[in-house]
Amino acid sequence: MQLSHASSRTAVHGYGRAGSVRKPRTVVVRAAANVEQLRSAKKDIEDLIRSKSCNPLLIRLGWHDAGTFDKDGGAWPKAGGATGSIRLKPEIGHGANAGLQAAIDLMEPIKAKYPAVSYADLYQMASAVAVEGPFACVDLCQMACAAGVEVAGGPKLAMRYERQDVAGGPKLAMRYGRKDVNDPKDCAKEGNLPSAGHPFPEGSVSPAQHLRHIFGRMGLNDKEIVALSGAHTLGRARPERSGWGKEETKYTKDGPGKEETKYTKDGPGKEETKYTKDGPGKPGGQSWTADWLVFNNAYFKDVKKKSDDELLVLPTDAAVFDDDAFRPFAEKYAEDEAAFFADYALAHVKLSELGAAWDGEPVSV
Repeated sequence: MQLSHASSRTAVHGYGRAGSVRKPRTVVVRAAANVEQLRSAKKDIEDLIRSKSCNPLLIRLGWHDAGTFDKDGGAWPKAGGATGSIRLKPEIGHGANAGLQAAIDLMEPIKAKYPAVSYADLYQMASAVAVEGPFACVDLCQMACAAGVEVAGGPKLAMRYERQDVAGGPKLAMRYGRKDVNDPKDCAKEGNLPSAGHPFPEGSVSPAQHLRHIFGRMGLNDKEIVALSGAHTLGRARPERSGWGKEETKYTKDGPGKEETKYTKDGPGKEETKYTKDGPGKPGGQSWTADWLVFNNAYFKDVKKKSDDELLVLPTDAAVFDDDAFRPFAEKYAEDEAAFFADYALAHVKLSELGAAWDGEPVSV
């Protein structure tokens, strides 16, 4: 349902005795969010990501806010989930959230500019935009013109389009209108997010068992666990934050594994800016893939091969191929990027809505 922030009115007819028609009544359906502000916030997030190459950080922010959900945790907001509570103490101080204050700080100017957008929506929107790869406006115009020629009986046109990618991932059917948690006492408890390897806090004996414990608590199945694991195609692990990974590799020293790209020329590899000195573009860490700002199925290919010591494979990464039930999905995604994109898109949206309370009818932008 596409709604503006204003209420939508729908006439509902009923029938009385002997088939007589009663007077129509109007049902008011209130949209959960201000669509105009959501659209503007999305544009600002796209600009932010293009300028600062902070895709992985923003994905992690959205995931860590939503990923605390416990399907048996009780009524909102006690069950955790996508409530925006990650910005509050003590939750932002949880060990699994190390480094995410930088992501929250990046979101604050956008939140201040668009106060009608909840923190919970803003964090999930940022995570989604960080994955997606939208077409430039000029491409949409050219695409429409080409389609018009073909529909009118003209020739099939071999068009080429230049994408202004954020990361190049699948389009996500996101919905907005989440309520915020504003009281620190309603923060999620520590220990609900996944660990990378032993020792697992709940006592799991294997990485696969741990993944099923954590994601099963959220209501996610094996296919969704493996698909979501593929998001590690973006980003890096930093030992000072997670205790995992190398301090630097040939792929993270100057950027995403290439001599010079739009990311390394003015992004993570730039000598020094207020963003690269201490911010999300700071060089270093160990990535799962060579081009760690591009969303594709390289994660599954690289984890399967385990042939490059410069690339990270955590125990929970290896589990997607080592576990008999996970393996068919991982093998499929390594061979078929389109299948990975389709399953990832569904799983990401499901994750983004875990534990959400809607302030009216959810909207899309």
